[in-house]
Amino acid sequence: MTYKLYNAQFPNRFHRMNIPQGQMKNVLLQKLSSFSLARPSGRKLVLGVLGVVIVIYLIIPLLKSGSHRYMVLTRIERCLQDRLKIYNTKVNSQNSFVYHVPTSDKAKPVEKYFLPYIGNGYIGISLDGKHGVWLKGERGLDIATDYNPLVSFEISGYDVKEAFVLDIVDGKIVKHTCYQQHGASLANCITLKETLYVHRTRPGLLVQEVSFYNPTDKNIEVSVTQDILSSWATEHSPIEHVKDNSEADADSGTKWHIGSKTLSKQVLLTVAGREFSRTGIMELPAKKTVLRQSLTVFDYTVMENKGDKSVTQKTIRDRKSRCVKAVKSALHAGSSDLYEQHTLAWHQLWQSGFAISDSKAPDSLNSDVINSTLYYILSHVSSTLQDLTSSPSEVSQAMTYLNKPRACYHNSHHTLQFSSLWQIGETVEAMNKGVDTHLSSLEHYGCSNYIKAGAEGVLQAVLLSLGGLSFRESNDKVVHMEFNVDPADLHRDYQFTNIRYADKTFLNISVIVDESNHAVLHVSSSADNFYGTDAGLAEPVLLSQKTQTFPVKLTKPLTAILYVSDSKKHLDSLRKIVQHVEVPVLAPAQDHRVLARHKHGHSYGGLPAIFWVILALLIVTFHFFLFKMIFSELCKSDSGHYYRRRALS
Repeated sequence: MTYKLYNAQFPNRFHRMNIPQGQMKNVLLQKLSSFSLARPSGRKLVLGVLGVVIVIYLIIPLLKSGSHRYMVLTRIERCLQDRLKIYNTKVNSQNSFVYHVPTSDKAKPVEKYFLPYIGNGYIGISLDGKHGVWLKGERGLDIATDYNPLVSFEISGYDVKEAFVLDIVDGKIVKHTCYQQHGASLANCITLKETLYVHRTRPGLLVQEVSFYNPTDKNIEVSVTQDILSSWATEHSPIEHVKDNSEADADSGTKWHIGSKTLSKQVLLTVAGREFSRTGIMELPAKKTVLRQSLTVFDYTVMENKGDKSVTQKTIRDRKSRCVKAVKSALHAGSSDLYEQHTLAWHQLWQSGFAISDSKAPDSLNSDVINSTLYYILSHVSSTLQDLTSSPSEVSQAMTYLNKPRACYHNSHHTLQFSSLWQIGETVEAMNKGVDTHLSSLEHYGCSNYIKAGAEGVLQAVLLSLGGLSFRESNDKVVHMEFNVDPADLHRDYQFTNIRYADKTFLNISVIVDESNHAVLHVSSSADNFYGTDAGLAEPVLLSQKTQTFPVKLTKPLTAILYVSDSKKHLDSLRKIVQHVEVPVLAPAQDHRVLARHKHGHSYGGLPAIFWVILALLIVTFHFFLFKMIFSELCKSDSGHYYRRRALS
């Protein structure tokens, strides 16, 4: 078989060149040097790659999971979102949590779930729909009942969308529901707002405020469902001569009823409540807003002589009398004053608190989990100082406990590093267990006085546990407070607000990681007669409401990084007590990789990990096209001919 070489012209195709072996390197270098950004092909390639990088980087936020903000909303969804806008500020500050109720069990939630729960340490209730009111047990509210006094509503033939807002600052749940007929305009969306709270200063009072708005041109009938007391097996009776000063409307003919029921664990529960609707139907006039309020009062006791009928009947009469008194007091106050009393009490509780910079590192604690856990704990603990039924002697005793912290969390590890301790769970049972674990830990680590002081003391104890803060006492008097934490753990910014030192003195302590990655302490005091010093026990600095700065020093062995006292002489004497093997030095800068992990979720810098993956792919693609272009240049002949072999027979 022989072969014949022949010419065939193929414009714009690969061409073969007859280049001697020794000159191949020189030709390759010449072609590489000829590739320049000045050439149109080079400019187009570079601009194209840069354009792809910019476009991909800009659309990354759209690709993130949970970006429901960019979804197209239906009319009824827009109606609901319009009512949730007012909570944006609180949601962004982790003081409120919004949750859109899925329309079905298979529907995927769009937000992180926080249990919709309200309580005051005497009673508590959740909107999970699986339980009734919870009563006080050994530590928290863990005695279940089957009585749920909350009123539910339904409009037949209407589509429904609902969401609730857990507002931990005000101690309430706000539930928004939108009703709309299929095909109706946004302007004809019927809205329902329910505000629910367990009153912070009135132990057994549960409030449900209802606001319906009907923008349509016709009257609407709403079906009302309520667990009424008449279904109880034990005696129930109407409450006579009740004057209602509430600003809300009332269904004509409805009555107040009171009943008692014996639960397990020998608990006698007495409840007073009013029918929400006499007929089970609530009418919404066209173009009108309807305001209604449901009040329920609970009172209970543990029966020690359950078999003695005379004792039981006397107890029932006493509990009913207390319930009637509480009902009349609440109605006399009116809905506005009730709400103001409740929110003011929660705001006073939250004057002390904790804030921390957001972290994207795996398994790290952030403000949403910490704040919600603090809220659930406080909802399980009553406040003797705020309770309107507390006697002067009970208030005085609570203040005594509050000002004597004893050895609460002395020589103990700070709980900020134990993320599992702060995982409360998504059910009432899991929350009860988590709260019980926290309260048990406080007892174990010497915080019994704070627990006896009530909600204010429990909050102080939890704040001390978060930062490894503790007090030292001498002769039954607090002599100084110390901040016990390993300097290596100070890789996030956080702040303690209003740590109670004495009866009327509060301290603010902040940890700030500066630009050089060194942690720095910022301390201020509500009183002008307190002093502070660092781990090196340098000359004490007078504290005031103006912030003072202290360096974080490393000692061997490790000692507290901050001491605060109302006695300068006491701090001076600590130099003789606290022994250092070596001279204290400035603590090393925090590892930049750890800081990057908290700030970005990885150690690669300020850009998201997906950016680096895409950039790597673009670099590979760029080199592929570059190689293709160089290969095209090398294979291009001056004559533009392609030599091809063809077999001849």
